[in-house]
Amino acid sequence: MIIHLIEKKIKFLLIALGITMTISFLSWSGVVSFADTDGDGIIDSLDNCPNITNSFQYDLNGDNTGNGCDIEDDNYNKIKITNTFESITSR
Repeated sequence: MIIHLIEKKIKFLLIALGITMTISFLSWSGVVSFADTDGDGIIDSLDNCPNITNSFQYDLNGDNTGNGCDIEDDNYNKIKITNTFESITSR
């Protein structure tokens, strides 16, 4: 019984080690990057606006470019200006 438990733990540790080594290799070789350039908690490969912080990943017009990076999205900029104005006037 004890030997069976030890075998299970060893298998688990070997699998965890294999996963860790695979992730490390993919990151080191440049196949997968876990970088977060803008520091918003979303890795660049999944971030819809990798150079500007936008942790909520809003994309109001659905073009896969985050609102913070979307030059064409005038409604977002109006909302942003209005919210900024409201927060300044409520002080």
